[in-house]
Amino acid sequence: WLEAHPNVKSVVVTGGEPLILSTSKLNSILTTLQEVESVEHIRISAKICSFNPYRILDDPGLLKMFPERCQARPGNTIWIGNHFSHPNEFTDSSREAVRLLKATGVGMLNNVPIVRGINADPDILASVFSGVYKMGISNYYACVLTETEGNKALTLPLEEISRIYLAARKKVPGSAKTARLTIKR
Repeated sequence: WLEAHPNVKSVVVTGGEPLILSTSKLNSILTTLQEVESVEHIRISAKICSFNPYRILDDPGLLKMFPERCQARPGNTIWIGNHFSHPNEFTDSSREAVRLLKATGVGMLNNVPIVRGINADPDILASVFSGVYKMGISNYYACVLTETEGNKALTLPLEEISRIYLAARKKVPGSAKTARLTIKR
C-alpha cells in the first residue's frame, strides 16, 4: 500500500504498545518500512519508558538494533513518541531508559493526553512538560480525548482542557512549550 501511495512520507507504528514486540519482530517492521523509498519518518508510539522501562534496560539487542536501523538509510528518521502523562512516571529507571534510547540515535517526542483524575491540573501538566524537557524529549502534543464508550469518566470539556493547557504553558520555560494541543480521534 505504501509503495502505491508515495505521498505518504510519515508512518506511525502503533496499535497498543509496539515496543512490547520482540526485538526481531520490531526490527522486521522497521526494515520493511525503511525499504519503502517514499517513507522519510517512522514514529513508534509507545508508553514503555514510563510503564516498563526494563524492556529497554534489560534488552541489549534492542539498544543495538536502533542504531543499525537509524544508520540503515540516511535521511530516514526514527522517532519514539513517548506517553509520559504524570510526574510520578519520572523514575530513575524511566530516565535511564530514555537516556539509553537517545544514545541510539532515535529522536524522542512526548505525547500527553489530558485526562481527568490524572493530569487535568495546570501544575501537574506543567510538571510533565518540564520533566520530559529535562530528559531531552521534545513535547510534541497534548491531546484532548474524544469521548468513546468506556472513557467518559476520563474526558473533559474542550474549554476546560484549553484552560488547563494554556495555564500549564505559562509555568514552563519557552523551549518546553512546544506541545501542540490536538484532538485525538
